[in-house]
Amino acid sequence: CGDWVRFQLRFAGTRVETARIQVRGCSATIACASLVAEAVEGLEIEAARALRVLSLAQAAGAKPRDLSHAPALVERALEAALAGASAGCQAELG
Repeated sequence: CGDWVRFQLRFAGTRVETARIQVRGCSATIACASLVAEAVEGLEIEAARALRVLSLAQAAGAKPRDLSHAPALVERALEAALAGASAGCQAELG
C-alpha cells in the first residue's frame, strides 16, 4: 500500500526513554504509530515488546475498517526498532 513507519527510540538502560516516529500513510497508520510512540515511552524494553497495537487501537476507538493493516505494520516496525536497540539502529518498515 506504500505506507511506512520509522521508530527512533532512545534508551536509558533497559527503559525506552523517548520514542519518535516518522510515518507516511493513511490516517489509521499515523494514528496507530502515534499511539505506540506515546505508549512505549518509559516502558522497559520487554514491556514494550509485549504491546499489542491492535489492542491499543481498539481501546482508542478505532473502527474495524481502520484495523485492516495499520496495527500489523506499526507492530512490525516497533519490533524491528526494539530488536535493534542494542545496536543503536533505526527501523523502517513499509
